[in-house]
Amino acid sequence: MGTSLLHCLLLPLLLVVLVTAQEPPTEKPVDPDANRNVSQIIADKGYPVQEFEVVTSDGFVIGVQRIPSGKTGSSRPHLRAKKTVFLQHGLLGSSADWVVNYPSQSLAYLLADAGYDVWMGNVRGNTYSRHLRHTRKQKQFWDFRWANSTDPLLSLTSKKTKGSSYHVRAFYFLIRCVTF
Repeated sequence: MGTSLLHCLLLPLLLVVLVTAQEPPTEKPVDPDANRNVSQIIADKGYPVQEFEVVTSDGFVIGVQRIPSGKTGSSRPHLRAKKTVFLQHGLLGSSADWVVNYPSQSLAYLLADAGYDVWMGNVRGNTYSRHLRHTRKQKQFWDFRWANSTDPLLSLTSKKTKGSSYHVRAFYFLIRCVTF
């Protein structure tokens, strides 16, 4: 009886070993965008891209990406003055959130192809930010208010596009009223 129990346990184990030993090792496909930054992803899709860095009053350096026109300069020629769109990701995201899908599925590309001047902001603490004096391991690096995160980014956008609008001022007011 002991031998048959041993056979019952060893037979399935032997089958598993035989099946897995015959399966050739396969490399899993890696997304080509996995090790690229936002600007590289955008350029690889055929879109023009510009990078900016904003230094905040509290010493953070925040990356901003811009898609000034559609793929290979295409845009809607009937638009006289380009409208500017500022895209801000949500919590735990980055500007990559707007460009990681296919161009036909990513809001930043869709807007650029529709003739908009697309700006994508980041916030303190994400991949596209750093601090002039503190490292991510220091407590001081994480001592900031979310309400102060977008002001410098919107200022850069307004300055570079030579425009300001009621909507930007309304957003400034709104973000100041909400504290995180």
